[in-house]
Amino acid sequence: MGQNFHKLFEIDLPVIIHYKETLLKDFKSLCYITRVPADLSDDSWINKLMEKGFSTDLQTFWILEGLIYYIEKEKRKNLLTVASQISPRPSQIFLDMLHITRWYDDLYASNGLFDDPFSKHIKWGINIKNTPSFMAKTGWLVECSFAEEHDMGRNAGQKGFLFVQGIKK
Repeated sequence: MGQNFHKLFEIDLPVIIHYKETLLKDFKSLCYITRVPADLSDDSWINKLMEKGFSTDLQTFWILEGLIYYIEKEKRKNLLTVASQISPRPSQIFLDMLHITRWYDDLYASNGLFDDPFSKHIKWGINIKNTPSFMAKTGWLVECSFAEEHDMGRNAGQKGFLFVQGIKK
């Protein structure tokens, strides 16, 4: 493969990867995709990614959409830190986070505040003002904005989601 060839690594739960591979088996992808069946809340994901050919020498663009708020505190911090550690400068990251309103700086589901069917699996959220310092501790320099500034379809009425993008420190 040439130096400019892009690889896409998709990491998801084994059941999701199996479903996608079954559903898409007759379709030809427009880019090279390597699907990695792994749970990102389990530290073994990194070994599985490396076994599939991930290179720590190539710039990486991490997209962690619809994920971070479902992972518990220490595992979330570890995931972001490891992603930074295995990515050379100037690798980039994009993720969305659940914004916690003016009443809380950080929030965890154990507080019992998430009890509706949609959000009962949410493990945490963060106030927009705390997001850059949290991400800096994991190795990323980021900017964040409310998702509704970019995508009116995500308007939760109370600025519920953040878009976070940045580069490796």
